[in-house]
Amino acid sequence: MRARTAAACAAAILTACARAPAKQSFAEAGLLAPAEPEGPPAPPVKVAAPRARPVEAPAGPPIDAALLPFAVEARSRRGRTPAGRGFPAEAREAWSAVAAELERYLQRPMPQTPLLELVRARVTMESELVFDERRYGPAPAELADRLSPLLDRLAARAQAARAVGGRLFARQAPPALRWPLEGAGISSAFGMRLHPVDGQRRMHWGIDLAASQGRVVGAAGPGYVVHAGWMNGYGWLVERATHSAYETPLPVTATILDRSDRCNALQRLGADRLKSEPDGTVLALLPRYEGYSASAVEIARCGAAFREIAGNRSIILVSAIGRHDDPHPAGVRLLFQQPILTQPGRQRRAYLVPVPALGATLNALASDGLAIEHVFDY
Repeated sequence: MRARTAAACAAAILTACARAPAKQSFAEAGLLAPAEPEGPPAPPVKVAAPRARPVEAPAGPPIDAALLPFAVEARSRRGRTPAGRGFPAEAREAWSAVAAELERYLQRPMPQTPLLELVRARVTMESELVFDERRYGPAPAELADRLSPLLDRLAARAQAARAVGGRLFARQAPPALRWPLEGAGISSAFGMRLHPVDGQRRMHWGIDLAASQGRVVGAAGPGYVVHAGWMNGYGWLVERATHSAYETPLPVTATILDRSDRCNALQRLGADRLKSEPDGTVLALLPRYEGYSASAVEIARCGAAFREIAGNRSIILVSAIGRHDDPHPAGVRLLFQQPILTQPGRQRRAYLVPVPALGATLNALASDGLAIEHVFDY
């Protein structure tokens, strides 16, 4: 019996020795750190994410973009057309165009038609219609039949918006942000801290979370992807804007110039250059409101061409003051002109200027002796 047991133990030992696994190298065991790649590493997927992609259907542009030019043109038209002769063809076309814009606007979902816009649209339409009827007489039957249901729909939509909690001026409370990563530790809290790179004491405007590699990070709330890609100092970064995020309004307007100016106007104006491309394209922050007009005139005088103003690449409203016989610049549309009662012989003009032609238009107005009153920075 003892002999059988000893033989079985010897066989088991020999079998275990024959099946012993091969030894791992230090690299296979993960004890050697991999070499740092040169430059940004390749994306971890075959098709990299785009730089920005909306994850929700954005609201359309506000109806004010159609109502404001309509109201301004209507007031100008009443001043230059005879009274009591019926609606002129120009007025009927303008009313038809704004009615079409409102019909498209009312096709949007209710969250994309804010209560304040609905009330403003109804008040504007009703008041301009009253003024036109006082000037020209009753509206044509086909126009009245088209406008009456539109005004009723605006009123019904506004009533529905109030019923579901809409407010004219009080913004709804933002949705709560959810924790994007379960079981993560806070590596750096909000508040003053020693900067991890330069060691200086600075304000930290966020909260840093630390977790093991490979963890899935969820979105903190609904919003838009504003950046997805490599960012120095962070690595692969997905940046999202949510309705719960707050930013301090800055008194600046982001402007893209087609080429660098010849006399360093941006430097003399104290503008902040955010980005410069090899072809001379510059993204800069210029003062908003009244300061934008002086900055735009100076930049145009130095030869820079405007490409985009606050995301707008279409038209910009420019007002100028000059004599009634001053020529109009080429390639722009005269929105209205009105005499200045306190300055006999002088008048105010408003032009709709394509953004790429803004620099040339400002220079042409200045050379003809007109004073630039205001350049609208949006």
